[in-house]
Amino acid sequence: MVVIDVISDPNNIIDDKKVAYWKSIVHVSNMKYANELPRNSIIAKAVRDDKDPMFVFPFFPSHLSLPCKAGETVWVMTENPGSGSDIAYWFCKIVDNNILFDSQGSPYAKRIKGMVTLYEKIATEVSHTLKHNEFPLILAGDHSSAGGTIAGIKMAYPKQRLGVIWIDAHADLHSPYTTPSGNLHGMPLAVSLGEDNVQNKMNKPDKETVDLWNKLKKIGNISPKIEYRDIVYICLRDVEPEESYLLKKHHVKIFTTSEVRRNGVEKIARDALSHLSKCNLIYISFDVDSMDSSISKGTGTPVRNGITEKEAGSLCVRLIQNEKVCCFEIAEVNPTLDKENLMAENTFEILQRIVSQLTN
Repeated sequence: MVVIDVISDPNNIIDDKKVAYWKSIVHVSNMKYANELPRNSIIAKAVRDDKDPMFVFPFFPSHLSLPCKAGETVWVMTENPGSGSDIAYWFCKIVDNNILFDSQGSPYAKRIKGMVTLYEKIATEVSHTLKHNEFPLILAGDHSSAGGTIAGIKMAYPKQRLGVIWIDAHADLHSPYTTPSGNLHGMPLAVSLGEDNVQNKMNKPDKETVDLWNKLKKIGNISPKIEYRDIVYICLRDVEPEESYLLKKHHVKIFTTSEVRRNGVEKIARDALSHLSKCNLIYISFDVDSMDSSISKGTGTPVRNGITEKEAGSLCVRLIQNEKVCCFEIAEVNPTLDKENLMAENTFEILQRIVSQLTN
């Protein structure tokens, strides 16, 4: 298993308070920092010599960074050092802090120029990981990066039919032509589907934006990368009219929160996997706002009537047991919005269960 950590964070500074904060979350008693020349200037790895690496961070560790150039530092961490039961953790870190300092550019696709670059880096690393028979576990802040993940899977397996389980309050099917906000985190599935939805056009993006949008869709030289029939939504509940049009037009499979509660996690997981039975591979994307807003305050777009952290954990663990699952991504944890560390703790518990399943 390889943990791919996508970071876009201007606060690239380490201090004692942040170290203490992270130690309190992950219970790491000793930390060691190591630099290694990466395959390129962006991606670095710390390689463990013996058994498969394991994962411990509850979300993207951008708030425990060394003052360095992007991608030059990775973490090599040990728990219980010297006790004879040391545990090593392997991280691949993709960093592009410069995006946050760029002008937002087009109001219909904010910072899209930087996102094209980030997509390429994510896709390259995911593809490399899969080609080396490793399981990529993606930690993302903004959910827009999921389009890069899907591109990477298709780069590794261009002829395989890919199913997507999208556990999210939102459909993320907007394009620059339909977006009400201009935020790319509302567009990753549209990118992967090659969807413009010009039938519901509200905006008039300029030529540069359209060109960059088309480039984003074609990363990996495959477009579209997935089909509507191979998408399953779970806990979808905050959808705009332009997205509803597409969902209804293509008869996309959706399991609501009410269905999860009524039928139980086991049946929902079984039915979701059954719907994707003709797919060769399955990618799971878990947005923490799929959980109820009472427990998902540490995210950018919390929505009421979501699942609990226990339901989310059980659902993810059940799904990831399927042999077709080739990649798991978790997105939209924002510690700057968190209260009493609730989001971090809930996410950590879910990830612990997922990693335990992957490593057993």
